[in-house]
Amino acid sequence: MAARSIVPGEFFVMDDEIARPIDRAALLERAENADYILVGEGHTSRCDHEAQATVLRWLATSRQSGPAVALEMVGMDRQPGLDLFNRGTLSAHDVSVVLDWERSWGHDFLAYGPVFSEAARHRLPLYAANLPPGAARAYGRGGVEALDPAHRKYLPERIIPAGEPQREDLREVFEHHAAMMQDRPEGNGTMDFPDARTETADVAERSETGAIPETPRDDARPEQGEESGPMRDESKPVVEESLADGAGKDEEPSGKDTEAMFERFITVQSLWDTVMAENAVHIRRREGAPVVVLAGSGHVDYGWGIALRLAVLDPEAEVLLVAPWRRHPAEQPPAEDVSDVYFYCPLPPGTRMMGVPAPDQDADQEDPPDEITGHDSAAGDAEPMPPSESQEPETPHADGDAD
Repeated sequence: MAARSIVPGEFFVMDDEIARPIDRAALLERAENADYILVGEGHTSRCDHEAQATVLRWLATSRQSGPAVALEMVGMDRQPGLDLFNRGTLSAHDVSVVLDWERSWGHDFLAYGPVFSEAARHRLPLYAANLPPGAARAYGRGGVEALDPAHRKYLPERIIPAGEPQREDLREVFEHHAAMMQDRPEGNGTMDFPDARTETADVAERSETGAIPETPRDDARPEQGEESGPMRDESKPVVEESLADGAGKDEEPSGKDTEAMFERFITVQSLWDTVMAENAVHIRRREGAPVVVLAGSGHVDYGWGIALRLAVLDPEAEVLLVAPWRRHPAEQPPAEDVSDVYFYCPLPPGTRMMGVPAPDQDADQEDPPDEITGHDSAAGDAEPMPPSESQEPETPHADGDAD
């Protein structure tokens, strides 16, 4: 049950199994002492990106200096492009070209427009937090030796392994996806992993195969001006590639092969989570400010992913989890331990989860606009953007350098 109806884009918390909406002040109170704020997403959900932008706006306007922002969407070799955006040299549109967004991330840049708009408006430094395209998969296949030599400097000092709860969760994802592949007609069909996993009352979207960032060791961090890091070119979910690598095209993997594939899958996921956490720690030390990490919900939910690694790398730090929830919390509330704070963003009509159609949405639900910074839902306590703020920023950090 819920204290009152919660609308799409609104934030809420669980209190004695009741979903209670919260406003800006309540969210800021929870974030006041947080060193890291991990905000999950489904990569294709514009509602999620609106909510992320709202978090950035509220944090930026509540203190003298806003947080730094770590982006799963950008590989570290493309940090120079973000540096130009941070300085105001590039507009949001231009930075998408410089980042090679369409190829390296693949998800609609327009959906991320609100995030870039708020970063520009409030001079929030953006940092790349991912491995270069293909690096994580290469590592999963053959370790350090399989990596392009130019990418090895982005590896963490060590990969912090998954805890048992995360291993069990990812095994469920792996086995489900393996079954789907066996039933699928031959071809290059791929699954939109972000919202194609289980979403039940106690599991909000887990393990997005989207990339997770990497941060180089201090002694390997590129100097200013060197290439330092965006995202991935991963067109297939890692689990799918792991399965494909394990047996011939027409062979059915043996139990031994399947277990080896699963271990590769776990290794890649652990690499992403470790690299994302290590990167966030470096950014916090550099900026002397809290770090908001924007990443797929699988890296955020339950604190099994990035947060677990942060507990190892920065054990005294406070971490706040903020995650999307797909079902209406009055009908199917999340378990209280999935996240600290939630925002309600239902799946678009026709989206399928684990082979089950998404619940019907209101027919009059408004389609998101096409503008780069269009706000398609009133996240949080319905703080609509003034008309002048819905335009693309001209020069984000004209007199400041976030490097």
